[in-house]
Parts: sequence; structure tokens; C-alpha cells
Amino acid sequence: MSQKQNTLAKGMFVRQHTFNTGTTILNLSIKPVDFCQFMKDNITEDAKGNAWVNLKLIPNKTVGDNKLSHTPILNEYTPKSADEAIQALAKEVIKPSAAEREIVETPSAKPVTSDLPF
Repeated sequence: MSQKQNTLAKGMFVRQHTFNTGTTILNLSIKPVDFCQFMKDNITEDAKGNAWVNLKLIPNKTVGDNKLSHTPILNEYTPKSADEAIQALAKEVIKPSAAEREIVETPSAKPVTSDLPF
């Protein structure tokens, strides 16, 4: 399985700041020309036709001299339709063994009876 290359959100810079009280905030700096072009290049639409650009903020292991604490990358997840989701799930399910498949596929000789009063 090949690992997918992350797309860096161009024109966005994230710095984390923690106050003495323990409250943490993220400060965003955005270069409008670069970031707007990035957004135009990466628009996706949901099932209702709404345009979105989804980002993930990944914490950096170390904060360098530039004090950038997070790396903004494109979140390329797109929701699937119910049919696509079921097909994807079916591919992930472990296939039954030949013996298990025979049990399921072999018709029962006995009629099914129920102890229920109705």
C-alpha cells in the first residue's frame, strides 16, 4: 500500500500560544493571494452541491525558530454515497472459509419451527 503525499495548504501559517492560565489558542496568518489560489485549486463539493475546502492542522513534533506549531494540510476526505460505503465495507470484510460458506449456502433439510405462541 503506497502512502499518499500530503498537500500543504499554501499561504497559511499556524502558531500555537499558551497563556499563563493554561488556555491554548492557535494563531493563523494567511497570505490572501497564495491561500485563495490554494483554495480555488482544491475545492470539493458535497452531495448538496456546497463548495468546501477542508484542512487538517497537524501538530509539529518540534517548534523551530519560526514558531510554527502546526502544519496545515489538505484534508482530501470526501463522503461517499451509501452504495459506495457499503461496497467499500464489503471489500474489507474477511471472506468466509470454504467450510463456513458451505454451511451458509447449504439448504437445511429440517423446516424451521418456532416456540413462539404467535
